[in-house]
Amino acid sequence: MVSSEMIIGVNLISDLRTEVRDLWGGQSRAGRKALKETKEAVLQELREEAADIGANMVIAVSIQFSPYGPKQSALLAYAQGTAIQVRTPLSESEETR
Repeated sequence: MVSSEMIIGVNLISDLRTEVRDLWGGQSRAGRKALKETKEAVLQELREEAADIGANMVIAVSIQFSPYGPKQSALLAYAQGTAIQVRTPLSESEETR
């Protein structure tokens, strides 16, 4: 099992709330971009954690976002998954050696 955590700071969350209010229920491009970048960062960290223990793949990945800190002024991103090592099958010529 490997895991990764990341906290998005106060200013970003405030900016996201402002944008959402300004859009009157529409989607915030900046907010979506920030969440996507955060998701990619925690997934990259999962891959690095897996490589550190000799695995080359992470399966059954779960990513959760939740409010964090005093007055829930930040956002915590948490990811976890199962690190495995996948071996490629031998070709027929390699099996006969």
